[in-house]
Amino acid sequence: MTLSLQSVFYLSFGREPFTLVPGAWDPILDRITATTLMPSDDPWPPRVPLEIARTPELPPLLWVRAEGPTQLDVVAAIATVSEEARR
Repeated sequence: MTLSLQSVFYLSFGREPFTLVPGAWDPILDRITATTLMPSDDPWPPRVPLEIARTPELPPLLWVRAEGPTQLDVVAAIATVSEEARR
């Protein structure tokens, strides 16, 4: 699966330190969530990492959050998801 993001307003990527256990591999991601943030005069929902003012003039934004050994927070105006078809 490929996630392509354009007009990125925020990006944070991190990785927890990991320990290698012979024969065991942890998944890279445990959970992925996506939340649509519509234009509004209201404050941002809790934990939204943006430091800009929320206004009706902003485009709708997508907040993608991944949790696990690899952590990702990204807020973008355009998101495209592609999945490779295999035979």
